[in-house]
Amino acid sequence: MASFEEFNMDVSSLSLPNAYDEIVSLTDFKGKVVVLAGGGQGTVEESKKWGNALAEACAGREGLQYYGVGFLKKLPAFVPKLMVKSNVKSGPPSMLDWDGKGEEILGLTRTDMMHIYLIDKKGVLRWRLISSYSREALDSVMEKAALLEQE
Repeated sequence: MASFEEFNMDVSSLSLPNAYDEIVSLTDFKGKVVVLAGGGQGTVEESKKWGNALAEACAGREGLQYYGVGFLKKLPAFVPKLMVKSNVKSGPPSMLDWDGKGEEILGLTRTDMMHIYLIDKKGVLRWRLISSYSREALDSVMEKAALLEQE
């Protein structure tokens, strides 16, 4: 069984650019449950697994919004931002945390592991899961999301 950490922290101030340099703000999704998934540069493969699975699981659910988050503050200087943006454009919707603001607000604790954040309809972080992808973990995330949808 997936081990979730419980929170009650307002994260509605989170606003980050997407791959097209448009600002995405959690306040844009007020009234919806937001599922965010992200990690540091060492989580690229896990990010693809989680991102695709969560995007598919949230698709068509009116009360849910999925976004990936790229925590990129520690990205090596030799990796061009344009390359990162172009890679992100081909996947599920993502926000890009270039300066660590999102890392700080959401509480990224391990850059080598994926973090899944469940944010309620008011912009309050309620649960965080730090885990590699598995079907069991995905099912647990979606169960928690469904509970938040019912609130």
